[in-house]
Amino acid sequence: PIPTVKFTKTNACEGNDVVFTNLTTPSSGVNSSWNFGNGVTKNDNAVTVKYKYPVAGAYNVTLTANLNGCAATNTQRVYQFPKPKASYTKVSGSCDNDEFSFNNTSTIASGTIGSNWDFNDGNYSTEEDPSHTFSSSGAKDVKLVVTSVFGCKDSVTKPINVLESPKVAFVNTAACSRTATEFTNTTPV
Repeated sequence: PIPTVKFTKTNACEGNDVVFTNLTTPSSGVNSSWNFGNGVTKNDNAVTVKYKYPVAGAYNVTLTANLNGCAATNTQRVYQFPKPKASYTKVSGSCDNDEFSFNNTSTIASGTIGSNWDFNDGNYSTEEDPSHTFSSSGAKDVKLVVTSVFGCKDSVTKPINVLESPKVAFVNTAACSRTATEFTNTTPV
């Protein structure tokens, strides 16, 4: 009999294995050969076969099944999705009363990406180039996670030093046209 060649695939992000499941019938006595569409071939009779493409892209994968000299093939298109590269710079801001602005410099070979910012103070943003005012001074680990339309992710965390701004305070007596108004500096030292 000629084997009925069938397989399923699970596409993957760059750096991860594309997973193939061989569903050829009959399953015993069949010699299976995979052509991954990029010049790489592999003889493998396992039900689950994994392959990691060195370059993101679309590939036509062919499974050939041979049973006692009778062969059949099945070809399907698989995708190794490009992975984004997360990157950003701090554009402005230095003190806890400043508005900090960030420039998202993340890249991806093809497609689009979304951004998720964590300012390490309980505040988040999904803007591409956000602005944020920190409520306290100190070191803040600002994290950016970028996600492609196919769910491929990358992240980067950078320390941002938020300087403490001076705190100014004063009190004054009631303003009156006949007596001078007295001001008292109550700024903490």
